[in-house]
Amino acid sequence: MSGGTAGLAMDSNSSATVTFTGTGITWVGYRDQWSGIAKVYVDGVLRTEAVDTYMEAQQAQSPAWKIPA
Repeated sequence: MSGGTAGLAMDSNSSATVTFTGTGITWVGYRDQWSGIAKVYVDGVLRTEAVDTYMEAQQAQSPAWKIPA
């Protein structure tokens, strides 16, 4: 999601796909006490399986993971 849109998934094994052109990307998300661990794939390759989106206090617009440009 980009350009001012957002997606929400409440089920385990949910996924989102983002298409971009360039050398870097930042995942900006929402973190709270109900959020969990995410895996990130880039071009079908697992880049990390430990993006922790849990946070005791709610926080919007939180950079969760990035590939520097």
